[in-house]
Amino acid sequence: MSLAKARKGLKTEKKGGKVSPEQKILNQFLEAPKDKHKKKDKKFKFTQFDPEHADAAYNITVEFMEIANKNPENAIEKVIEYAKKASETSDPELVRHALMMFVTHHPSARNKNLRIPPLIKRSKIITKKSCLSSLLLKNKRLVELWKLS
Repeated sequence: MSLAKARKGLKTEKKGGKVSPEQKILNQFLEAPKDKHKKKDKKFKFTQFDPEHADAAYNITVEFMEIANKNPENAIEKVIEYAKKASETSDPELVRHALMMFVTHHPSARNKNLRIPPLIKRSKIITKKSCLSSLLLKNKRLVELWKLS
């Protein structure tokens, strides 16, 4: 069966399907901490558009791939275990980005049909705040237009 056919028939938890243990572990790791917006530590500020940060994420992704290649029978568990250790010493957002690159490109993750959760599930607070602020901004413009007419 081709990968496209496998993904087309893949049911998510929302659609009544079962989520694999590897997918559950991945979802838990990729979810941003709820108190992230309170952090005032400027040491950890990852952006994929900074060449130094992108190189660091690439290097961690390479380490993930080497770990997965050395442990073909339980590659995902070993990689996530290493990611947890790496997130203690380096920027957790950088490690999450590297893990998402690993899931996208490594055959062991693709063969298990692992998916990166949508942004709203990964960082609920940030996306809800931005949605709320955009709604308030739109409503403010509507009120201004209404006052002008």
